[in-house]
Formats: sequence, structure tokens, C-alpha cells
Amino acid sequence: KNLSLIEAHNKIDDIETELKKYDSKISYITIHMCPYIEEENK
Repeated sequence: KNLSLIEAHNKIDDIETELKKYDSKISYITIHMCPYIEEENK
């Protein structure tokens, strides 16, 4: 089913909270993957 915008934001917040429990490598990977993701979506 499609999530409402609010539900989607809440899910993202939950995921970010979970990720913060792990070490900063995940953030590092995410930050460095973003340019590739942006490119793919063009």
C-alpha cells in the first residue's frame, strides 16, 4: 500500500534512529553512495 507523507517520514525517522545504533560507517557509506543514487535517478 502507499504510505501517506507523514507515515513515510515516520518510517524514515525510525530507520535513521536504528542506523544511529550502529557505527558511523553506515553514514559514511550513505553519504558516499548518494551521488551514485542521484545519477541513477536522472
